[in-house]
Amino acid sequence: PPPPTPVSPPLGALGLKNLRPLGVSAAGPHRADEPVYRRRRVDAILCRSALALSPMPPPDHAFQIMLRPTQESRPAPASAPQEPSPREILNPHGAAPMLVICDHASRAIPRRYANLGLDQALLERHIAWDVGAREVSARLAAALDAPLVAAGFSRLLIDPNRQPGHPTSIPAVSEDIIIPGNQDLGADEARRRANAFFWPYHDAIRDMLARFEARGISPVIISVHSFTPIFHGVERPWHIGILWHEDGRIAVPLIRRLRQLSGLLVGDNEPYHGGNPAGYSIQVHAEAPGHPHVLIELRQDLLGDDAGAEWWAETLAGLLGQTVRELEANKREEPS
Repeated sequence: PPPPTPVSPPLGALGLKNLRPLGVSAAGPHRADEPVYRRRRVDAILCRSALALSPMPPPDHAFQIMLRPTQESRPAPASAPQEPSPREILNPHGAAPMLVICDHASRAIPRRYANLGLDQALLERHIAWDVGAREVSARLAAALDAPLVAAGFSRLLIDPNRQPGHPTSIPAVSEDIIIPGNQDLGADEARRRANAFFWPYHDAIRDMLARFEARGISPVIISVHSFTPIFHGVERPWHIGILWHEDGRIAVPLIRRLRQLSGLLVGDNEPYHGGNPAGYSIQVHAEAPGHPHVLIELRQDLLGDDAGAEWWAETLAGLLGQTVRELEANKREEPS
């Protein structure tokens, strides 16, 4: 048989020669006029049907999470032409019973914060955002025909995935880098940042979930992050990590399917653990109400160009589509 279609760098550079973009047939090469990384919705199309996924029972343990204050108790977020929006919403009317979220999509910091005293080069690094996560999230949402809610500000201002008031919510030091603009921060400034950035982002997620609820759908929540290949001098060999805690309805079969791809090293709760109590978004929006969910971590050196982001988005869209189909089939077989 003809050899498999080659994978463009950076994946090919890492020896993942047997991996093909989703929808590329092993039976032969593409037509000359057909780009390798074209968007084909393949199994993702299956998710467009109105799958009313029933929620799992709420977890036994109580989440000690600070829920948002009421709208009446907090001021409207400040706005100015030069400020980033606290959230970005794409494909809000997507038909799939899925919601993609991206907590660390942006490195944007309003001008009034003067980059928090950091050089611009530092804001390109992982301390400010999850490099490549927004690009994969946008492509994944498009391939699934699902809505995307992404944070529009740097986690150095306030981390969207940490409870306000947590020691790492507004880091004074990140990966050994001192953040001058976060030193000796008072409670009033922390509250202002939460009201201007954190809560509007999470309100957007809640609003999107309310739309699903109005249609009787418990959506699958997919949280996309990225991680550095080396952290504090320790190499991280995984190409992708799937994080989960008590609800493995999406994570467990997704791990199984990913491990069927030749050459791909898949971390099960690596390089972080889904049960990390410091996390916020999945705990509040998925675990507490019982929505099926998964947190996906992608290694940043595999997201260095559009081809890498496209490959991951299309591959994950297909595998997630299969997983959701399987979940729905199992639900139908359960005795009523």
